[in-house]
Amino acid sequence: MYYPTPIQFDKEDKIVGGRFTLRQFIYLLVGPAVAGVLSTICWLYTNRLDALTIIVMLAVFGAPGAALGVLSDPDCRRFGGGPLDQYIFSILRFTLLTKTWPPR
Repeated sequence: MYYPTPIQFDKEDKIVGGRFTLRQFIYLLVGPAVAGVLSTICWLYTNRLDALTIIVMLAVFGAPGAALGVLSDPDCRRFGGGPLDQYIFSILRFTLLTKTWPPR
């Protein structure tokens, strides 16, 4: 007996806690991880680690990682009709690619 399998290719599965997609979860992990690695490198080279270094590293790398993780929801339509990471990539692509007029 054959049963059709419903397949959705246009929507990502929310697999981490039912709230985050795998892409969002990786964004949430990478930002603080980079801040931790850079803080450790600073500690190894200077033999001291103050709270200011940790706060600056978390502000520079952890906050954008958290913003990308939370605002890159596929259902979020705040930034030009799509998630934040696609919006940022569109801005970079527009800025860096050459523009021709008239369009071909």
